Amino acid sequence: MPQFTVELNVNGAASDVWALLTDDAFLEDLYRNRLQYVQWSVTERLTAPEGDLIRRVALIPPMNAPAPVRKLLGSGFRETEESRFDDKQLVWSWRRIPSTMADKIKEEGRVRVEAVPDGSSRLVAETTIECKVFGVGGLMESTAEKHSRHDWETLGEALRLRLAADAS
Repeated sequence: MPQFTVELNVNGAASDVWALLTDDAFLEDLYRNRLQYVQWSVTERLTAPEGDLIRRVALIPPMNAPAPVRKLLGSGFRETEESRFDDKQLVWSWRRIPSTMADKIKEEGRVRVEAVPDGSSRLVAETTIECKVFGVGGLMESTAEKHSRHDWETLGEALRLRLAADAS
């Protein structure tokens, strides 16, 4: 079960990074145009009584996976992402629920944004991936980790570009 952390240095204040991470239009542009997801759409967004932001998103990721993984997941593969931003702890928790084998595939994580002394920020994304599928679980986990790392790096690039544009 891979557990990994990606740290991204971002050229903006933590509050500006959080503003973008909770901006549905920014994230839709990221997923649809930069990451080539077929679908990224918010199906539910609400504020909990304690102030937390709760969001549910329908996703259809690009199927850039080895043939055995694509065959196992099927052509209609999609995911639902359930997430919660704790505005007191400043932590975003999320989990993805696949349309296929939801009892065997787990992908979840937490995101923090830390202030850096120079006025920039560091986004820290902790991810856990687990695929309990006989024979191909390891291949599925390594493929999912590769895609997840790519998605985080692309997010970091998009944040840096947007924050630089907003600062000028």
